[in-house]
Amino acid sequence: MRGIRMGRISSMPALAVREVTMRRMGTWQVLARQYATQKEKVVVLGCGWAGFRFIKDLDKDNYDVYVVSPRNHFLFTPMLASTTVGTIEFRSILEPVRTETSKKGFHYINAECVDIDEDSGKIRCKSAIADSAGKEGKEFDVPFHHLVVSVGCLPNTFGVPGVEENAFFLKEVGDAQKIRQRIIEVLELARMPSVTDEELKRLLHFVIVGGGPTGVEFAGELGDFIRTDMQKLFKNLPRNSAKVTLFQSTDKILAMFDKNLSEKAVRQFEKSHIVDVRTNCQVESIDKEKITLKGGEEIPYGLCVWSTGIGPRPLLRHLQQKQGYEMARGTRLVVDDHLRVKGRKNVYALGDCAAMESQPDIPATAQAAQQQGKFLAAEFNAMAGGSDIKPFRFNNLGMMAYVGGYVSLFDTPQLKMAGLTAWFAWRSVYLTKLGSIKNKFQVPFDWTKTLLFGRDVTLFTKSKAS
Repeated sequence: MRGIRMGRISSMPALAVREVTMRRMGTWQVLARQYATQKEKVVVLGCGWAGFRFIKDLDKDNYDVYVVSPRNHFLFTPMLASTTVGTIEFRSILEPVRTETSKKGFHYINAECVDIDEDSGKIRCKSAIADSAGKEGKEFDVPFHHLVVSVGCLPNTFGVPGVEENAFFLKEVGDAQKIRQRIIEVLELARMPSVTDEELKRLLHFVIVGGGPTGVEFAGELGDFIRTDMQKLFKNLPRNSAKVTLFQSTDKILAMFDKNLSEKAVRQFEKSHIVDVRTNCQVESIDKEKITLKGGEEIPYGLCVWSTGIGPRPLLRHLQQKQGYEMARGTRLVVDDHLRVKGRKNVYALGDCAAMESQPDIPATAQAAQQQGKFLAAEFNAMAGGSDIKPFRFNNLGMMAYVGGYVSLFDTPQLKMAGLTAWFAWRSVYLTKLGSIKNKFQVPFDWTKTLLFGRDVTLFTKSKAS
């Protein structure tokens, strides 16, 4: 080798000789890649609360990690309802996945898993981005030693006709953008000279189906927007012309909350004179401009948001039907106390897509998913060190919900309260839970901007719906 004395090389360790040689050959990157593959490969599907916490806590020195997700960001879902009316801007509650993967030396692939072959240790993926010709993304395989499934869930339509075609969901930031767009559209349409009184009443009727935390918080945020910004910016609309109706199929909203707090939420809505809560109402169908309840009652609407329960993603349906994976209630993979999928050796599941056989009552919440992600990362770190950890146990820290008018519900095992103090606690807790320093600065800035200048009602594009 020109420029290097052979006597010096002979005294160097074998690995150092290879390093010098490969550097001289210009292929050190190949050696580094070969060294990296000596570590066990962990593939993580999804980057929600469970998956994102898992990769944040996983020791980067122990595993070669690949994150596969069609969504390239983590979404802080507790504040998603606030973005639908502009209280908070969308990017303030997003955290790019590559921020974390690049920091830890992990790999990110913008794709969706469509199949799992545990025998060969590979997953089949499809790119989430179409090519330049508009064709669907290409398929490819990704090998694994350990697979972590944290793909989350989809909204459950319960087979009600017209839901997917005519209603809006509120699961992703894209859903919130569509809802915000439609709210502004119906307000602009309501000011058209040609609009009849009957049409005006329909346009300004906002319907929410589902009285869980998501539906209730959206009702609270929408009520705030109507009471403040709408009446200020759309002064020509008849006062108190906009109404929100929240439908719940059972006899109370916020079923997981303390009964007294649930009743306080209803009283707060009644006090607003904007939100009407209707319980024991079942939706039979949704048309383009009206919903039909069981019994035949028809309710015209300008916007309908569907927020009722969770359903499985296509991957889980495929695993159940084609590979015999056991599912709880047909929606979630059954896992043991260490989050290993039942009957599988190296496949784990956590978050909304998993149900523990020994703890079936764990709620599908961000809190539970984050605890599972933290636990599984600790388990993997322990496995790399040759030790074990105790089985997972869910620690219920409580629940919170915003119901509008600077009133929140705060329900913990130690303390239950509602009102302005609970609202301060609600904001304070969520502010501390935001992942990045950037977002911890951005969210208070958005709150202050909304308080001083109001919410933005800019309409960017024309909707086909209008």
